[in-house]
Amino acid sequence: MLFSAAFKMMHLPLIIGYGGINSAGLSSTDQGYRNMVFSALAPAQRDALVRSLKALSGNGGAAPTARQRCFIRKINKDVFFDPAATPYYRVDNKRQPFPISFAAGLATDFDPGSSYNARAHPRGLQMAVFAASDAINATGLDPEQIRQQVPPERLAVYAGSALGQLDDHAMGGVLTSALKQLKTVTKQLPFSYPQMAADFINAYILKNMGITGNNCGACATFLYNLAAATEGIKNGQIDLALVGASEAPILPSILVAFYNMGAMVGDVELRGRDIAKASMPFGNNNGFVMGESAQFVVLASEEVVHRTGAIIHGMINDVFVSADGMKRSISAPGPGNYVTMGRALAALEARHGEDILRDKSYVLAHGTSTPQNRVTESHILSSMAQAFNIPNWQVVAIKSFIGHSQAAAGGDQLVTALAFWRYGILPGISTVETIAADVHGQNLSFNLKPLPLGVEGMEAALINAKGFGGNNATAVVSSPRLARALYRDRLGVKKLNAGRIKYERTQQAALDYCQRAEEGKWKVYYDFVDNPATEASIRVTRQQVTVGNQPPILLKP
Repeated sequence: MLFSAAFKMMHLPLIIGYGGINSAGLSSTDQGYRNMVFSALAPAQRDALVRSLKALSGNGGAAPTARQRCFIRKINKDVFFDPAATPYYRVDNKRQPFPISFAAGLATDFDPGSSYNARAHPRGLQMAVFAASDAINATGLDPEQIRQQVPPERLAVYAGSALGQLDDHAMGGVLTSALKQLKTVTKQLPFSYPQMAADFINAYILKNMGITGNNCGACATFLYNLAAATEGIKNGQIDLALVGASEAPILPSILVAFYNMGAMVGDVELRGRDIAKASMPFGNNNGFVMGESAQFVVLASEEVVHRTGAIIHGMINDVFVSADGMKRSISAPGPGNYVTMGRALAALEARHGEDILRDKSYVLAHGTSTPQNRVTESHILSSMAQAFNIPNWQVVAIKSFIGHSQAAAGGDQLVTALAFWRYGILPGISTVETIAADVHGQNLSFNLKPLPLGVEGMEAALINAKGFGGNNATAVVSSPRLARALYRDRLGVKKLNAGRIKYERTQQAALDYCQRAEEGKWKVYYDFVDNPATEASIRVTRQQVTVGNQPPILLKP
C-alpha cells in the first residue's frame, strides 16, 4: 500500500525546492550533505566537492584546506569574536579565559552579507536573505514567476529564528549602546524580532501580501513553521509556502549562557579531544556545540506543481507538535516527544503501510550531544521501534558535523533527508568511536560511518526535534518516488503529458542555477525600493483589494 484512501483526498504538500547554508556548505546543490558523506563518495565526486567549497569562500585559499574550514572548528576572530580577548567572569568575580574557543560557523567562513547590499543587516537576516534566495532559485522558478502563478492570498511565508537577531546591528546594539556611550540606531529594535526573516522575505524578495508568521518553538522552530505550511496546503488554504529558519547565535553572551547552564561543551570539558569531534551525539559526550544555519524549503500543492512544471523532491505527510506538560525544570526534556514520535509512526504506517514503516524508514534524530539527550531521546526511539515492530531502525545524528543551530536544526535535518534521495548514503555519526553505555539501543542501529543504501533504500524519513521549554515536533517525509507516484495518480496521464514541456523548462532552470551555485555564482534576491505602495495606489471593492499593478487579492474564497 503506497497511500491510504484518506490521504488521497487531501491536497499534497509537495517539496519543490530547498536551499540554505550551514557549516557543512550549501543546501541547494547538496554540497553540505556531500561534505558529511565525503568518505563514501567516488574520487571524482570528492574532487568536485572540494572545488565547490573553494568557490564558496570566493576562491580564497588552497583547495585542500577547503574542508578544514567546515564543520566544528576554532572560532574565527575576524568573523565572530576573539575568545582570547573576550572577558569572562565566574561567580567569584575573577576573570578567567573565555571557556569556549570553537563553534560551527558557516562553511569556509562564508560571508552572507557580501552576496547582496546588506545595509548593516544583522547576520541572521543576511543568512535568511541568502538562504531563501537559494531555495527559490533551486525550484527553477523566480519570485516573479511565483507571483504570476500563485494568487497573493494563497501564498505564505513561515520563517524566523528562536533567539532573535542578537548582534550589535539588532538587539545586541539596543541593550549595549547606552553602556558603550553610543546612539541606539532606529533599525536595531525592529531588526531584532524573531519573525524578521519572514518580514524581509515578504517585503524584499517575494513582495508577498499573503499569509506570514514565525511559529517560535525553541529548537523545534523550523518544524513548527513546517507544520503551519503543511496544514495550510492540506486544507486548501494556501498553494505555495516558503518555510524556513535562520539562526546566528555564535556570540559571546549566548555561548556563555548555554555553557553556564551546563548544556554546552567547552575547552575544559573537551579534555584534549580533537575540536572537530567535540559534538558526539549518543556517544560519551559532555554537551552540545553551537552552530549557525539558515535553511528553507518550498512547499506547493499539486495544482501549482502542474501549472509551473516544478520538480518534486519529496512530500511532507504530517508534522506533529506536542508540549511536555508539567516539568521540574523548564529546560529539561519531558514526555511530549513520545507523543510526536508515536503519532508520526502511526501516520507513516497509515499512509504507506507496515512494510515501508518497518523496512524502509529511518529517523534523523535531534541528537544534541548532551548526556541528558542521549539517554532520553534514545529511550524514545527505542520504545517506538519496539512498539511498532521495527527490528533495526537506522538513527542519523548530523549535529556530530554541524553542531546545534537552534531554530534551524530541523531544517538541517530535512535538507539532509532530501539529499539522501539523490545519493543514497546515510551520514554516519563519525565523531563517535563507541555508543555510550547508557544509550538505549534495542531495535536501533547507530552507524558510525556513512551507510550506502541506494536512493530507494529508504522511502520515508522522520525528522525529530526536542526544544527547551517543552517544544517537541516530528515530521514525516516521503521520498520523491512515493510523492511522484501520488502526484501521477492525482493528475492522470493526459495532464501529465500536457505539462511535460513546462517540467523540462523548469528542471533545466534549476540545474543551471545549481551549476552556477557550485561555481560560487549565486543569484540573491533583495529588491529594496524607495517608492513602495501608498494609499493612493490601493483600490478597494467588496470583492478585492488591488495594490498598484499587482494581482488583486480576493476578499472571498
